[in-house]
Amino acid sequence: MTATMAMVNNTNTVNVIDENLVSEWLKFADVAPKSVKTYNKAIRRFFVYLNDHNIPAPTADDVYEWRDSLKAENKAASTVNLYLSSCKLFFKFLNQRGIYTVDISHVKGCKLTTEHKRDALTANQGKTVLNSFDTTTLAGLRDKAMTALMMCCGLRTIEVSRANVEDLQQVYGRTALFVQGKGRNDRRECVMIPAQVEAMINEYLSARGQVAGNAPLFAGIGNRNRGGR
Repeated sequence: MTATMAMVNNTNTVNVIDENLVSEWLKFADVAPKSVKTYNKAIRRFFVYLNDHNIPAPTADDVYEWRDSLKAENKAASTVNLYLSSCKLFFKFLNQRGIYTVDISHVKGCKLTTEHKRDALTANQGKTVLNSFDTTTLAGLRDKAMTALMMCCGLRTIEVSRANVEDLQQVYGRTALFVQGKGRNDRRECVMIPAQVEAMINEYLSARGQVAGNAPLFAGIGNRNRGGR
């Protein structure tokens, strides 16, 4: 049994991986907290594959086969590439620690398409969507403002979810929203808010009442997540 496979005992179950070594690797990876779960899941998935195929000493060819098996499961190209990146970083960690040596740096991921997967809404379709919300309710006011912000400013859902009330600021006499994009740790970038969208946001905030500046700009109203993102 090699040093690598010694991370898994003879019961062939993933939950007996050397947790201390995995924790050390995750620190070595130095990824954002939200990425830790994904990296952890990816490397455990890799060891399941090794066990299922009785591979005691994985080589680059085995990693190729694992990548192709993920593609055969119709995993999204971005998911395959993320799993592969985790695997590469894991082997780099093992190599630097003198635990196991194999070069998989040349194993390529999937080619990502640059085309939009869906057509954009037409102006009339956008108006139909915005007019569909029941603005007699707080939820309707919130959802209309949130949807208008995403449609008119091209924001991602994660950027809208992370936004705080205090992120709405005046820039050169206009209202702007400072956003924390995907993979970012701060809010340095801003988008200018059109007047009509600003009016929708203000109407929602007025109906919502007094809230702290660090409160979510768009908050939950259900019993399980009231005031949360």
